[in-house]
Amino acid sequence: KTSPVDAGFLAMTIAEKIGSKEIDDLINLQISILQKDPSTENLTRRAEVLDLRLKTLTTSGSPQDEIKKLQKLIITPPRDKNLSPKLVDLSDHYNASMFYYPYFQGMGKHNSLSFIHKYYDQENNIPFDLRGAIRLESGLFNDGKTAGEKFLSGSKLSYPNEVNGIKINMRANKVHFLMGASFASYMKKGVKSATFKIYYKDKTFEEFPILALIDIIDWWEPHHEPGNMESLISEDKIGYLGQHQNGSLRGLTKPYWINPFPEKEISHIDFLNGDAQGQPFIVGITIE
Repeated sequence: KTSPVDAGFLAMTIAEKIGSKEIDDLINLQISILQKDPSTENLTRRAEVLDLRLKTLTTSGSPQDEIKKLQKLIITPPRDKNLSPKLVDLSDHYNASMFYYPYFQGMGKHNSLSFIHKYYDQENNIPFDLRGAIRLESGLFNDGKTAGEKFLSGSKLSYPNEVNGIKINMRANKVHFLMGASFASYMKKGVKSATFKIYYKDKTFEEFPILALIDIIDWWEPHHEPGNMESLISEDKIGYLGQHQNGSLRGLTKPYWINPFPEKEISHIDFLNGDAQGQPFIVGITIE
């Protein structure tokens, strides 16, 4: 309990190598320590520790439902109990990790979203609950394949065309979304990347389209084309433009929807993909 985090991680690695029956106790202890101090580094380590447990489950032939439950735990760190409900809880819908690249992009340590947790200025911007991501499949590329088929076929990652039933259950003047797109370098301006269908309690709904290179960009765009984000996205829609931990640039957008019927309670939101060549994802939704 009092050892440095690295010592605990080494102990688990050794226990796994020698087939120790005490590895679960070590993992539970380490997870408890890491979650008490939910820094970016500790939440990244948390995912790594849980992935170690996943490997032991997989090699021992554990049931698929047990494996899927652990995979969900990897991509869903605990929510801070003190957060306002206006920072919408997306826990039930996360399908990609913010902290661990094998559960977001599939490969490369610089393909983690953890930079947004570390560097996003919650005090001087619209605050968000930043713990995970909801990612969708892309539209078709010129060869008739989706981004997942082209770029993720070897990673065992796949993403749906839509995620439905994101609970809101409150009134709103505005709804803010913090989001980006992956494998989206070839998106054409104005093509629909995604749609948010916003349902009221009376079962009516409004649609909020997200347009490529107007409301959303590839999250690597600032790295590949420095200065291009500011020329494409209006200042009020720039969610994050800044450093990745390795020093290169990344960017996310912050489109917002103005509610034409603020007196009506919103029940839920559906997140649907579009035709744009790139996988849209959201990391936060906040009600104003």
